[in-house]
Amino acid sequence: MSIEVTVFDLHSNQADPDPDMAKIKVSRQLLVLAKRAAAFMRTEGFHTMTRWWSLEYKFYALDEKEDATQETIIVDGKRYVPFEPEYQLDGPHLKIDFDGELHAIFPFRYGGGEMSCSLGDVDSLLATSKDLPDTD
Repeated sequence: MSIEVTVFDLHSNQADPDPDMAKIKVSRQLLVLAKRAAAFMRTEGFHTMTRWWSLEYKFYALDEKEDATQETIIVDGKRYVPFEPEYQLDGPHLKIDFDGELHAIFPFRYGGGEMSCSLGDVDSLLATSKDLPDTD
């Protein structure tokens, strides 16, 4: 089972517009592994670890046209529509910091850049998912 994290602060080094919001799914099993990885890194002196191709996601943009024919979702009183970036992405990957902070990394397929966002710390996400089983 997975939890869904809503993220509004996405960053990239592209000139093209980035999405205004992402909904990223993280499995409880992956959160348990991330907690173990963070403990290992603190003990052994590592700073980050990356788990490739490990998240599900969907991007959204603010609905400025209020087009009734397009699928919309409302978050905090704002309307969002699905967003497809003009650049191709690989991933997403889960980057785990030694302090337990988790990040979604979306490498650009061409050009060497990436888009990223913070998902929060592993302990808070585990607390949110405490009622879910540890396996999918």
